[in-house]
Amino acid sequence: MEGETLDRIVEFVEKYFLDPIKYHTGYNVVNTVVFAIILYFVLIGTIKLLKKINMAIDSVFLRELFPLIIAGSTTRALVDAGVYPNSYPQNLPFVTPGIYLTTYLVWLACVLTRHTSKTLGQGLPPTALVGLAWAGVNTILIIPRVTRPETPLIVLGISLPITMFLVLLNKTVTRSKLLEGWNIYLVMAHMFDAASTFVGLDIYGEYVEQHVVPTYLISLTGTSAIMFILKLVILLPTLYLLDKHLGEDQATLRVVKLVILILGIGPGTRNTLRMMMTT
Repeated sequence: MEGETLDRIVEFVEKYFLDPIKYHTGYNVVNTVVFAIILYFVLIGTIKLLKKINMAIDSVFLRELFPLIIAGSTTRALVDAGVYPNSYPQNLPFVTPGIYLTTYLVWLACVLTRHTSKTLGQGLPPTALVGLAWAGVNTILIIPRVTRPETPLIVLGISLPITMFLVLLNKTVTRSKLLEGWNIYLVMAHMFDAASTFVGLDIYGEYVEQHVVPTYLISLTGTSAIMFILKLVILLPTLYLLDKHLGEDQATLRVVKLVILILGIGPGTRNTLRMMMTT
């Protein structure tokens, strides 16, 4: 009995978690839900850690972290280009969700190193240094492989006007505080992600969506332009609720928003780089 139970567990893990990575089939309902639950608990633990070590979650924190975010995204794109391992199981640390874990552990090591070292704590930001070095190496590897240098201009040419329109609409018509401060960057990040999907699927026509809900909606509507609407329908109410219920706890609020930002910038950057390298 115990052997049968163990076999079923192994089969379940392989079917819903390992096979999608092995065969590049994308997400399914099961692993999407499980990854979301894991993210929730990691988020809670991270918030407690940052509060315990009294680390400010401000614009300086974001600037130090940004190179590491780009490093993770460029690493994922280089997996698609065949520079980093793309075959299972060697690709586990470099593809989703492994690349998020890898980047998080690097960030955690940098934060703890800075916290425990008096010298680093007073001056050098290890998160930024490691991120810049990592992203710098990746950039050197990407440049000779670029075949579509116009791609980021197309993606930004779509996403930035949409973001600017939404901000202008908010200031002149709705007159709410929803699209102010950090929230503008979050909307910009997710419009960038949506635009990268639109360019890849509708303009270049060479790519496929791998997430469960977007895949369904794109097949239903026949266009990936639905991603802009989907992003806004989810993002704007989420930001409103976060500001309303977590407004007094700025540390928690900013960490949650930072995760939302990463979930937009990360995939958007990877998609754009893939198209630039035609992978």
